[in-house]
Amino acid sequence: MTEREIVSFVKQLGISYGKNKTAPKSTKLSLVSLDDGFKDVLNEKWPSWKNWGEKHVSTTEQSYLDKFEKNDLIYLSADSDNVIQELEEGKAYIIGGIVDKNRHKNLCQDKATRQGIKTAKLPIEDYLNLSTRKVLTVNQGMI
Repeated sequence: MTEREIVSFVKQLGISYGKNKTAPKSTKLSLVSLDDGFKDVLNEKWPSWKNWGEKHVSTTEQSYLDKFEKNDLIYLSADSDNVIQELEEGKAYIIGGIVDKNRHKNLCQDKATRQGIKTAKLPIEDYLNLSTRKVLTVNQGMI
């Protein structure tokens, strides 16, 4: 991602955290694969991230493959053939931390397939009439 896209992603994380924290039914977010370089960006662009409560967010350097059982993972991808109508209790839904302005079609889908992870897309077309690709930002996927 470019510097501008990374800044956009950090802002989207902040929005996701804020919306989740105040939601009537919040969930625990897991920020995974959080290396020192990304922590530096977070510290610079959104320093209050360190104050996000453990009730709402867990952070780890581990990959989602190390943190969760593979059978419990579902990678959300606009390119999936599987449309998800309801979230399943006990499943971990992966929202890829990518801001690419649709430059990389199938990026998340291909990654999940290589890793043997189920994929699904949200039923956007059932509720919205969009003339463009049905790709959401990180915070839109969270909400």
